[in-house]
Amino acid sequence: MKMETARAKALSIKGLNKSYRIGRGRRLPVVTDFNLSLAPGEFVTLLGPSGCGKTTVLRTLAGLEEFEEGEILLDSRSIARLPPHHRRIGLVFQNYALFPHMSVFDNVAYSLRIRRVAEAQIGTEVKTALTAVGLEDYGPRLPGQLSGGQQQRVAVARALVMNPDLLLFDEPLSNLDAKLRVQVRSELRRLQQRLGTTALFVTHDQDEAMSLSDRIAVMRAGRIEQIGPPEEIYARPATLFVAQFVGKVNALPAQVTGYEGGAASVDVLGQMLRVQAPAALRDSDVLALIRPEAVVLQQPGSGLAGRVEEVEYLGDQTEYRVRIGSALVTAVRSTLGKSWRIKEGDHLGVAFDEDAVHLLPREGNLPT
Repeated sequence: MKMETARAKALSIKGLNKSYRIGRGRRLPVVTDFNLSLAPGEFVTLLGPSGCGKTTVLRTLAGLEEFEEGEILLDSRSIARLPPHHRRIGLVFQNYALFPHMSVFDNVAYSLRIRRVAEAQIGTEVKTALTAVGLEDYGPRLPGQLSGGQQQRVAVARALVMNPDLLLFDEPLSNLDAKLRVQVRSELRRLQQRLGTTALFVTHDQDEAMSLSDRIAVMRAGRIEQIGPPEEIYARPATLFVAQFVGKVNALPAQVTGYEGGAASVDVLGQMLRVQAPAALRDSDVLALIRPEAVVLQQPGSGLAGRVEEVEYLGDQTEYRVRIGSALVTAVRSTLGKSWRIKEGDHLGVAFDEDAVHLLPREGNLPT
């Protein structure tokens, strides 16, 4: 059975400001001049560290938090001052928030009964929602009889049963173990794509954001630092903060020595590279952002001279910390199929894949 949803809605958040009272006449800004738009059916993730304001944005959208300024529109219709039960928004919590004494069926049916929907219709709607999440035979069970992943799917079904215009996810996978988290996030993404519902997801986990999202909005101190497709966020971060938060990165001091045809000639630790860069970086001190997988380890005598200070075996790959002069560079190699074994203390050559180097102005992007 395929669950029918309302036509996907566009979401627009404009100039949102939210603060908390922390004392007599004092307020702490949590979200500042926040602007975000989602296209109908789009899956966007708010990614950022604890305390950056991402969950506050979500709770404000759901009507669980008041705010001082701003506007929230669903398909150009303001919902900013509507009570939560009139917003047609489904919210999936981090801790599932299931009633332990009620069956799976009754948990999903709860919001429908609050709205005095006829029992015959409730039966149909709950069955459809449970089928959508693959739990059509689990209606009689109690939450305590389910695994963590199944409980999370019940929470999703409870959000879907109201046929929402917008789905909100508040770190819904954080209580699951690593393997189950991967499985459930894949199920969530397939379900959202099949239903076509507009969705906003909150997490601090970069892997979740990368695998789930059409676009990622990286937040810092109540604002969006950068928003874009996952590939853009990873390969072309707008700031050093974004680069360091989304994966590991080598941020190396470098100097642009020439510029021609949209490409800069850059000296990175003594290796000359040609890197695509804006003209504004001409003749300037820059940071060369190089992901560990773009660091090429070679036999001694080629490339830059390096010495291995640390080796960390990670299963599918091995991570190396290599000293090049005063800089410590991180590199990774696939563990399988490598006849050349690198050990701590080894001397080797290092090169950088210039197609994967991204430049930022050094001013305002000091490494942390």
